[in-house]
Amino acid sequence: MALEKISYNDLPLSNRSNPNTRFADKCVDEFLRLDCDAVKITGWPIRRDAKNLRSTVETAIKRRNMTARVKAHADKEFVYMSRVR
Repeated sequence: MALEKISYNDLPLSNRSNPNTRFADKCVDEFLRLDCDAVKITGWPIRRDAKNLRSTVETAIKRRNMTARVKAHADKEFVYMSRVR
């Protein structure tokens, strides 16, 4: 048996995967690389209500086991991410 280590980002995505899910994954990855406390997320591929989009970001955060470091927030129009203090 031969196993080769790869990163989470190298996994193939299903053709059926939701564009917003891929977008949220990229946003979380980028936020983790940035040197700031909070960001507003804009430019969603498929526009939904902010609550639904916040849930998509929260799922992306959970998949990376970052719930202790990053939180998702939303108002009536936008979704935000912040670092936990």
